[in-house]
Amino acid sequence: METYKIYNPPEGKNVLMLNGSRGTYSGAVPTLNPFALLDMNNLLVTLENERVLVPPGEAWKAPNALELDKMTVQQWIDQKAWTSDVKKLTTLLIEVSCVCR
Repeated sequence: METYKIYNPPEGKNVLMLNGSRGTYSGAVPTLNPFALLDMNNLLVTLENERVLVPPGEAWKAPNALELDKMTVQQWIDQKAWTSDVKKLTTLLIEVSCVCR
């Protein structure tokens, strides 16, 4: 079996590859420019505000069910996020969470 060396970040650090460069950060929030951080906050608040409108087990009864059903997750992200960094990060999080690509 062939093995490969991997990068092991210092203890307590996370690694993020974004726009072709690798960076490390601590905690749950990656190091982004202030506009991207505001965008990420806005996107998360928007997602939560929309989530509470969806009745568990009866998604078709949500007030905007028809509108949401006509778009992909990527279209929703592109519509709601302002910065390319947040669009890329959100897409990555969805892909990793759903294990789809």
